Amino acid sequence: MVEAFVLVRVEAEKAKDFLNLMKIVVATVRKTEGLLEIKSVFGRFDYVIRIKAKNHDDLGNIIRDCIRSSQGVAETETLIVGHPETSTDMKEMVEKLVLML
Repeated sequence: MVEAFVLVRVEAEKAKDFLNLMKIVVATVRKTEGLLEIKSVFGRFDYVIRIKAKNHDDLGNIIRDCIRSSQGVAETETLIVGHPETSTDMKEMVEKLVLML
């Protein structure tokens, strides 16, 4: 299983359009298979979406077909969750960083 946070920025020319597009994005994303959580945030992005997929290919498909294709989505950034306790590569990287400190 792969878990990720997808940061989403909504783009509209007017504030009224922005609010309507935000509603459309939320309604679309709520139908997404693997959706764990959706939060609105303030800053560069408007939403943080937490999703889970069977593998990286499925994750890419979900992001492309269900999130990026939603009306009003201007930009996304995906942060794939690492599990250092189960990943040898991640454990080694963390150990090296600790030694550098």
